[in-house]
Amino acid sequence: MLKNVILLICCYCFIIQITLAQTTVTYTFTAAQSACGEVVSWDTPTNALVQDDTGAIANALKSSNSPSACLIVSAPVAVGTDVACAATVQGIEVTIRRQQIPSTGLNGNQDALIQFVEAGTATPIGNDQSTGVDWTNEWLDYSYGGSTDTWGLTFTATDITDPDFGLAIKAKSGAVLGTSSTASVDYVEMTVTYAVCPCAPTPEPGVVTLQKL
Repeated sequence: MLKNVILLICCYCFIIQITLAQTTVTYTFTAAQSACGEVVSWDTPTNALVQDDTGAIANALKSSNSPSACLIVSAPVAVGTDVACAATVQGIEVTIRRQQIPSTGLNGNQDALIQFVEAGTATPIGNDQSTGVDWTNEWLDYSYGGSTDTWGLTFTATDITDPDFGLAIKAKSGAVLGTSSTASVDYVEMTVTYAVCPCAPTPEPGVVTLQKL
């Protein structure tokens, strides 16, 4: 009998297969401020907290005064259930509803910075997701990151639910010299994709499942 058991162990391996349960949570932000000390600050930054086509604005950006200050949105609140406390954050997608209001047809605003900030500060951390894409003359929802993009950072559930957790947005002018355009941000939303290890079922006494390699 002992010989048979040893032979069985040699020919088979016990394999524990754990399938992570993946889900997403959407967050809105409940606080906003203009920071970073650049020449052009954001007027009425709290207008970036509610989608109503009335945005926070960085007025009359041009080549000589770009980029704008940081529009920092923070204090995320879950639409539904928060990220589970034992979660592994696999990616974050940020959607920004924004537009430009050109003073001439020759100007266009662009991202200067799209980056998370250290909690409670205006210090950028992780990857800058800004692009060279011109902002449109009408409201457009533009997404950054994704379900497998952690922005060069390692997030915990505590990070996400920290009231000081925030995102910084800077705009810049892509203008022909001497022209200007106003940048406006109406709303910012964040979708967190995470996984948790499901509770293992209680095994039946005396039952072992073997998988042949």
